[in-house]
Order: sequence, then structure tokens, then C-alpha cells
Amino acid sequence: MFKRFTVFLIPALLSGCAAPGEYPSLAKRPFEKPQPALPDVPVAPPQASDAALLGRIADALKLARGGVPDFQAALIPARAAAERASGSAPESEAWIDGQLMVTRLESTTGPARDALAALDDERRLLDQHPGSPDAPALQAAIAEVEAIDARQSEAVRALLALFI
Repeated sequence: MFKRFTVFLIPALLSGCAAPGEYPSLAKRPFEKPQPALPDVPVAPPQASDAALLGRIADALKLARGGVPDFQAALIPARAAAERASGSAPESEAWIDGQLMVTRLESTTGPARDALAALDDERRLLDQHPGSPDAPALQAAIAEVEAIDARQSEAVRALLALFI
């Protein structure tokens, strides 16, 4: 009789050890239940290359590259005039001549800056259409024109530093 009594007594005593309150359900949670199959979403075809955009990129590169010989030709006399003006009194004839030559040199940087502005406009338009296959060509063109502009700007800054 004692054995029968202990069989019922032990579970009753163990149930008294549990804290009172709500317990989580052992039922499957929503994400564990089988989900209905999603319909196949058609994948958008890759964007086609824009021939007009590639033409505008090529035009901008041609403009920037075309301005380099003019800049190089103007750099030689501007450097000579700036070196003659170095150490001259401000507003002396050598100083004024040097300033004029550097200004002429600076005006030859226009093609690179115009090309950079055009490419920047194209970049802004292309940013509205992510995934374009023309993005790498545009980025490469921007990098090339930025390098041309940086070299030209540095040369002008170096000559202007001679006047200080």
C-alpha cells in the first residue's frame, strides 16, 4: 500500500515546487509552422547600356584631354614669368606680368573643370538608376578628369605661391 501511495505522492509533491504563473505554450510558434510557398517573383532583366550616356562620357573625356596641351603650352611662359616676378615688389612690371601669365594659365584649366561638371551631372542622373552597367565607365572617366584637374590646379597653386 505504501508503494501505491508514493507513486501518487511524489508527482503531487513535485508539482508544488513549480512557481505559480503563466507558462509559455509548448505549441509551435508561427515561424515554426510550415509557410505557404511564395510565388516566383520575376527577376528584372539587367539594364541595357545607354549609348547616349556613353557618348556624353566620351565627349567629356575628349574635352578634358583636349585641354591638356593648351595648359602645358601656357605653363612654360607662366612659370618663367612667375619666377621673374618672385621677389619683385608687388605691382611692379615683372609682378604684373607674372600675375597675367598665371591668370592666362588658369583660364586653360576650363576644359577639365567643364568636363568634370558634366560628368558630375551624369553621375547624379545615374545615381537615380542604380545597377546601370555604365556606372564603372562613368566612375573611371570621373577619376581620370579629377586627376587632370588636380595636376593643373596644383601647378597653378605652385606658381601663385611664388608671389607670396
